Amino acid sequence: MILAHKFFNLLYRPFNYYCHVRVKKSLAKCGCNLHVYGKPRFICPSGISLGDNVALNDGCLLNATDSSIKIGNNVVISSDAKIMAATLDVNLFLKGTRLHINKGSGIEIGDNVWICAGAIVLPGVKMVGGGNYCSRCHCYERYK
Repeated sequence: MILAHKFFNLLYRPFNYYCHVRVKKSLAKCGCNLHVYGKPRFICPSGISLGDNVALNDGCLLNATDSSIKIGNNVVISSDAKIMAATLDVNLFLKGTRLHINKGSGIEIGDNVWICAGAIVLPGVKMVGGGNYCSRCHCYERYK
């Protein structure tokens, strides 16, 4: 059993290294000790900043279209969590126009935050640090 575990680690290590290098090169800023498990997805990665000791799990989505996402230190983003800093402009939709324009609003996630599996964080959210977590809820800023 121990030999099988060592063999798996030898096969997995090059893939994991490739993911780290690919993710770090595409982001605007990336701190040290980035942990990538599986294949996280990025849209407009040039607007995403990660702090130190950040863990990204399989299937998580970070969308920084027309905006920015700032993630602090010691943050865990679990599988299938979605952090989307852009949405369609609701006011244009309500006016009856056929224009579909993205409206972005930055997202800030503080230190020591855990975003659980399946959570959705929408534009304009600011999570302060200190052991907060977002679990199976939709976090959003109210339209004014």
